[in-house]
Amino acid sequence: MANIRRKVRTLPKRVVDQMAKNAEKNIHSRPVSLKEDVTVQEALDRVRNSGKKVKIVYALFITDDGGKLKGYLTLKDLIAAAPEMTVHDLMDEMRV
Repeated sequence: MANIRRKVRTLPKRVVDQMAKNAEKNIHSRPVSLKEDVTVQEALDRVRNSGKKVKIVYALFITDDGGKLKGYLTLKDLIAAAPEMTVHDLMDEMRV
């Protein structure tokens, strides 16, 4: 580990800055949001279709028609669910 730190310290600042910028791009991505009446199959299709816009997907956000957050659903739970179930059946509701 110390060897890696030494190597990073010897890199030019512009290279380190570019590495940080690339890492930030990969961490920040647009969230995938769905309505609660969407089926699991439709949700999976939505995730597949958003692949070029979203770099990393861990959770899907469930919103109402006004865009207010109602809950969330992990991708793991979505993949394991039956295709005909709705997102509402699986989501963890937000408590406010």
